[in-house]
Amino acid sequence: MGATPRPCTAFEARQGEEGNLLPLVGRTAPNPLHPFSVSLRVAKLVVGPVSEIPPGGRKLVEAEGKRIVVFNLSGEFFALSDRCPHQGGSLCAGLVSGHVESKEPGVYHYARRGEMIRCPWHYWEFDIRTGKSWFDPKRVQVRQFPAHVESGAALVEGPYTAETFPVRVEDEYVVVEA
Repeated sequence: MGATPRPCTAFEARQGEEGNLLPLVGRTAPNPLHPFSVSLRVAKLVVGPVSEIPPGGRKLVEAEGKRIVVFNLSGEFFALSDRCPHQGGSLCAGLVSGHVESKEPGVYHYARRGEMIRCPWHYWEFDIRTGKSWFDPKRVQVRQFPAHVESGAALVEGPYTAETFPVRVEDEYVVVEA
């Protein structure tokens, strides 16, 4: 398998560290936002094996000019734009934390551990599961990309025919649709 994954550094986030992306044949999907549009092109990208992003980990990838951070929250994968909507700070370089709740003065409860990402520039916080900001979730959010896990066998299908050999799939991969 690969090396032990780690959060990206601020330097790597600025430099655009590329993940191991394998472009797959895109598929078309209807565009519900425009009644006269026939289809919208959705690229399917293989980010890497599930084992490369351990629970609580993240991985920065770049796809078609988009910088995307993929997070593993206890085996569930979420992908957000790496750009904070405030002034463009790299969310990959931010601190992952939880949320402090209080039902009454002096009583605090730390919840949702590891589910919030804080921009390193001005500390705006976003929910990793939804991309919504904590302070104004209806108006401010980070772009979210669908992310899911597919078996390696499902990723080898394609429009081309070639000589084949027996192959074993030993791992699953995280896939982001950007």
